[in-house]
Amino acid sequence: MQNKEKKIKISGRIYGIYYTLTRQKKEKMAIIYLEHPDGLPITGAYKALILPKNFKKFQKCIKLDTCVQAKGVKTSSAAEQIIAQDLLRVAS
Repeated sequence: MQNKEKKIKISGRIYGIYYTLTRQKKEKMAIIYLEHPDGLPITGAYKALILPKNFKKFQKCIKLDTCVQAKGVKTSSAAEQIIAQDLLRVAS
């Protein structure tokens, strides 16, 4: 059986940002936490991992209270989490 990645798209307001470095190369990355723009949760807590290869590209969008749309691949963890492959700023 082949392991298929589930593509997902979520939109919301960034209410939390966690910056960290990779273990080996010490490259900067981020985890952003999203909620509904009106303060309502988006059917649970969503977070998007912004890996180093995309961090520089999306860095200008990663700001508190910014509304974004994250497109990526759902991870297999228990929390609602995606690995963001694209991040767009949207109007609130």
